[in-house]
Amino acid sequence: MPDAKGRQPQADAGLLLESDILAEFLLPADRQASELRQMLAESVCFTTFVQVSELLACVHDKHERALVDRLLGGIKVLGLPTRYSEAVGRFLRLATEAGSQQPLRQAIVLAVAHEARLTIVSHKHCSAYRKFDEITAIEPNDIRRRLGSKLSDCDRHSK
Repeated sequence: MPDAKGRQPQADAGLLLESDILAEFLLPADRQASELRQMLAESVCFTTFVQVSELLACVHDKHERALVDRLLGGIKVLGLPTRYSEAVGRFLRLATEAGSQQPLRQAIVLAVAHEARLTIVSHKHCSAYRKFDEITAIEPNDIRRRLGSKLSDCDRHSK
């Protein structure tokens, strides 16, 4: 379904990683680091100033800050250009009507993903984002399934 500007839903210009996906990388389990590496291998990865702000709000010392900086080193952080204001306003209205608990936050992320033609990756927010026809939202498992055949091919060739 075309959007207000007559565009079709976004092509895969990259992945917009939500806070929950980024925070998992900071946890001491190898699985999360591996998931993020898979995402980085699959596509160009982005996040927004919203997610970065949420991560930095949880930082308590220099060591934690260094971990966040290391995480963000391989991810492009997007701001909010003025031209996105119309999309933010439209998504803010829609998110409010949908009963979002954080409509402004949700509207900003939706607008950035929509305007930059990014697929949102999240565990926590995926179902909420899927309510919007113009947005593609997936969980990390969806990326693993797409990568599964590529990784198994690599395993066969390395033996």
